[in-house]
Amino acid sequence: MMELGNIIFGNSRGNHPVDRGLQDEFYSYMEEMGFDSYGNNPSAEWAFENEIFRIQPYYWGDCTCGYAERESEWCGANSHGPNCYQIKMRGLDMDKYRPQIDAALEERNRHPWCSPKEDAAQDEVDRLCKLERVHKDKLLKRLCAECGIDWNGGRGCMVHCTCDYRSRWTGFLEANDHASDCPIITPNFLHKPSGFRLDWYKYPLRDSYSSEPLTRKLMRSMFADCIASMPPLPHTDKR
Repeated sequence: MMELGNIIFGNSRGNHPVDRGLQDEFYSYMEEMGFDSYGNNPSAEWAFENEIFRIQPYYWGDCTCGYAERESEWCGANSHGPNCYQIKMRGLDMDKYRPQIDAALEERNRHPWCSPKEDAAQDEVDRLCKLERVHKDKLLKRLCAECGIDWNGGRGCMVHCTCDYRSRWTGFLEANDHASDCPIITPNFLHKPSGFRLDWYKYPLRDSYSSEPLTRKLMRSMFADCIASMPPLPHTDKR
């Protein structure tokens, strides 16, 4: 399962999840070529590239190709229809218990951790949270019925849409994308002869995804090419 941080903030995507058990061997090859454990190389300001491979560390920055601005403009100019489930949901009084919950949390935090008073205050927080959940479910279940949507145990009840917003959004995505050289989408590792692409989240093989299944055999074959393409490091005769 993809990490939540990667889903929200990360750029690691691909058809095949990578076994993190390959990480130590992957690191050893990077070290042999002069890269640190994040994919940095002292000879390159950002990405390192030669005729065989390209490698870049995880990118923490923003889009550089203009796509993000186009997306922001589209979102500012488009909204759900006035009778859409989303608009009706936003008008529901779902925060009825929020002031009481906030006060209960403040009271709980006044007491020493795991003390009897803290435990009792936590029980009150739990009681109010359950009331809030029942209240929200009641409102959302009624709205689903009003919009002709199956309740389905509440699954998806915060994201239903009954207007054409999603089809408009799909149309935008089909007509727009990042430029091929935008660092948001360039792979962290590219083996040029095979076209193999690999992305990671923050550092190599954490929540990583590849263009085809990464096996030890494939990894060793690709890195043999990569190592052979590198000049000898100053402290070693390895290639």
